[in-house]
Amino acid sequence: MKKTINWKVSFLVLAGFNIIILLIVFISILTLFPAIDKQEVPNIPEAKPEANFTIKTTRDELNQLIDLKLNEQSNQLVRYDVYLSESQIEFKTIIPILSREIGIQVDMLPEVASNGDLLLEISSISMGNFKLPQHLVLQTLLDHISFPSYVNVYPNEQLVHLSMSGITGEENISFYFQRFDLYNNEIEMLMKVE
Repeated sequence: MKKTINWKVSFLVLAGFNIIILLIVFISILTLFPAIDKQEVPNIPEAKPEANFTIKTTRDELNQLIDLKLNEQSNQLVRYDVYLSESQIEFKTIIPILSREIGIQVDMLPEVASNGDLLLEISSISMGNFKLPQHLVLQTLLDHISFPSYVNVYPNEQLVHLSMSGITGEENISFYFQRFDLYNNEIEMLMKVE
């Protein structure tokens, strides 16, 4: 006896198989990119003048300081680099996703806030060969990297806030940016002694 397979049954089996595959892909995407934490950008308080000293530096000198501070963070599971170029600040890292290492580069444009903090506006983001929304890539960075307490990342606003008041050093010494001009290689900071 020859058994014939009804085309309706074959169609339903194939449709069911496709639905199962789509569900698996959808669930995998949801677990890979969790919900974005909604954070409000805090109001930036105005700086109070005290005994002030102006410090002038260059991109190269600040790059050396950044490298020194990043190398001190030996407890970081995912390492990253920050580099000041002529036109922007470049952040590069490699994070593990699905048993692969994916390179991420974030380019940011700096702006000095009225209180001396540094606001970094995201100009471009690349994550391997993926074409993903910038806020998802920023959220993925937050999930994989523990930034210092003075670095606040706001994925929805595509903004990084470097809170100078959060950088601890000597108890009565604090630093604030006055000028951050990468193109002309002029970076000025105010050292405040209270």
